[in-house]
Amino acid sequence: ILSNNKDMMFCGEEFDTNTTDNTYITLLKTDSVGNKIWKKNFGYKISNRGWYIESTPDGGAIIGGNSFNGASLEGQVRSYDATVLKVDSAGNEQWHKLWGNPHLNDDWAQVQNSGDGNFIVGTAYAEWDTVMNDYQDFSARKINLLKLDLLGNEIWNKKYLEAKEHRTLSRMLVLDNGNIACVGRYGDYSNPTFYYERSWILMLNSNGDSLWYNEYYLSIGQAVVNALRDIKPTPDGGYICCGEFSDGLNGIPQSLWVLKLDSTGWYYGMGLNKPTQKLINLNIYPNPTTDNISIDLNDFSKYKQLNIHITSSELKELDIINIGNGESIKNINLKNYPSGVYFIRLQNGTEILGVEKVIKI
Repeated sequence: ILSNNKDMMFCGEEFDTNTTDNTYITLLKTDSVGNKIWKKNFGYKISNRGWYIESTPDGGAIIGGNSFNGASLEGQVRSYDATVLKVDSAGNEQWHKLWGNPHLNDDWAQVQNSGDGNFIVGTAYAEWDTVMNDYQDFSARKINLLKLDLLGNEIWNKKYLEAKEHRTLSRMLVLDNGNIACVGRYGDYSNPTFYYERSWILMLNSNGDSLWYNEYYLSIGQAVVNALRDIKPTPDGGYICCGEFSDGLNGIPQSLWVLKLDSTGWYYGMGLNKPTQKLINLNIYPNPTTDNISIDLNDFSKYKQLNIHITSSELKELDIINIGNGESIKNINLKNYPSGVYFIRLQNGTEILGVEKVIKI
């Protein structure tokens, strides 16, 4: 972070030279050209790491990281906890907090200014263990967000999503409108010969209430990694995300994955170093509609596993309709749906062929 006089603060990790396991959250302050002004270390368990740092209105800083006991003996638990540390402008500790299940691996803490003088903390909380062994490294986690004031008092503390193995918060971003975008992934590593990862995005309002959630992947299968790692808003009101994709069995190495979303988390297209197959425009009429819509399927006769997914504007799946072989027009009755915006998604099995927005009036 950069102070008003252009001094800089950095956080990270420093090893204790007298031991093999001990590390400290380290805080370094330099002048504008990198000369050290001071360095401070902080430790709460055997091993401690600083990952994120934000300036505070009082001239100090707030640091997010993790602390764990570093257990390596049989029968002991390597328990990671999210750690948040507040210091003044001279690097003196004012308070620290640790969150997490004391018996399982949680996640590191991300910190961001909330825009109102307070702070948002994002982490993952372990609910249970999927594989029992000496280290318990297979914790199934929920996402946990907190809002803190400058003194470290909790304004709210909320958990989200089903506990999934290795559910991780890769990126938390407080947007200009106060909403909070959360990007992460989860997977199954319990069987080393059949592991996978898929990604998700959760959007919250400034009070921590869920606005929408969706999952994203290019493909699912053995040794497939779909890992989004960052998100940024775009001028059109949507979002751009990036991460990595790999498919070990099919010989696809670690590759760049770029995903463009609209304001509701729906995607216009995907990228894997170069654009993948372009989505086909669907011919749906009438649109807007009062009751019924018809979908022209003449361009999709070669596909044998066609199905239609109807999704609300909040990305909640409402219905899945299978298409019989030889159907050229599919009529769908929306009479029982309330007025609003819906997404009609045509798939062949799990392959997405096209998406169209429909307005019910």
